[in-house]
Amino acid sequence: MKLSLIKLDLQERSDAVMTVYRELSAKGTGALHANQAKHFHVGATKILHFLNPELFIIIDSNASRAFRTAWKLPFRGTTQPGYSAHLYLECMKLVQMDISTYGLERFRALEPGVPVTRIYDKLTFITGSK
Repeated sequence: MKLSLIKLDLQERSDAVMTVYRELSAKGTGALHANQAKHFHVGATKILHFLNPELFIIIDSNASRAFRTAWKLPFRGTTQPGYSAHLYLECMKLVQMDISTYGLERFRALEPGVPVTRIYDKLTFITGSK
């Protein structure tokens, strides 16, 4: 719970990230989504972000559109088609790279006191909504 996206070795922790994502987004009996026939992709990312806002990013329709446009990731139209634990991990890697390239202190200065993943979420929301 004290891990930060900036400091985390995603290569080392990739299995853990993808496992927890798969568990939270699963469909079927015992699923978190009210409609158990559907995966709970956006909800999974929101739960993860709520649990640790310094580590996990939120991927909603605007964020998926931003990642699809800027990074050519295989999101298709909405957040559901093409969505996967592997793609979530790839997005986390890109966020890490973006923040490192921009500079962590400069990035934090955009909105002091706010978790970096929340700042990034706001930027993807704006980018994806245009």
